[in-house]
Amino acid sequence: MQSTREKLVSRLLGSARPLRLYAPALIASRRTPSTRFVILTGGRTGSELLVSLLGSHPEIVCDGELLNGYRPIWPERYIAARAAAAGWHGAKAYGWKLLYSQFRTLPEFEPNADDFPLRLHERGYRIILLERLDLLQTAISYLRAQEQGRFHDTRGRHQKFTPLTIDPMALIAAIYLIDESAEYGRRIAQRVPHLRMVYEHDLLDPRAQQTTGDRVCRFLGVRPAPMATDLVKTAPVRTRDILANYAEIEEVLRGTRFAKYLNAGEAAESSTPAG
Repeated sequence: MQSTREKLVSRLLGSARPLRLYAPALIASRRTPSTRFVILTGGRTGSELLVSLLGSHPEIVCDGELLNGYRPIWPERYIAARAAAAGWHGAKAYGWKLLYSQFRTLPEFEPNADDFPLRLHERGYRIILLERLDLLQTAISYLRAQEQGRFHDTRGRHQKFTPLTIDPMALIAAIYLIDESAEYGRRIAQRVPHLRMVYEHDLLDPRAQQTTGDRVCRFLGVRPAPMATDLVKTAPVRTRDILANYAEIEEVLRGTRFAKYLNAGEAAESSTPAG
């Protein structure tokens, strides 16, 4: 019977495509950009928007979720290969997005999965912690994406927004899980130097996005440059305009510690352009 390692090797050698994925790691020491970073987040925080903005910079290559699912056979070698490939194509800085769930519960990172961001830092990665303060809208965004099977909208291709009807119990469960995940992320990030970014302050308003990109450039030591994205926000800013059954959700959340998020989008509506 084959061991787990033998099965992995067999899987790798059984296809030319995996070999191409890992081959750049062989020249990593010569081609890997000296400036590398990872966007550490819980998801549904505007992280793909940040990836898109940074990826539009002429000297930055920014990948999405490299560790989504079990695609990489050897995760850390795969990351090294992606970084080397970016350097081969002239990138001065390379980064990617890492969700907490993609290392804290996977067997590839055990034991001591919590040390993975620290290991990245020790290998020269700069850590960007991206948070979203409004846990209620984060949960709504997650449930909406799951229901519709579409996680992002792009300019010219998005569908008109329709208010959602969400099961209150499913929403509460999602909020609790997201809250726990966010607390975990803050605890992990405290162990390493990092740049903290907040969706509501740094990304929600399109007028702030270039300033945010410039701030990341300063953190990375990369020259500022114009940045843009095709991703657009289609959901309304106010929670009451997102939910068709807002009154039902309001009644369920009243008296809980999450009630403060019910009107969190009210103040931002007047200052945030539609998009």
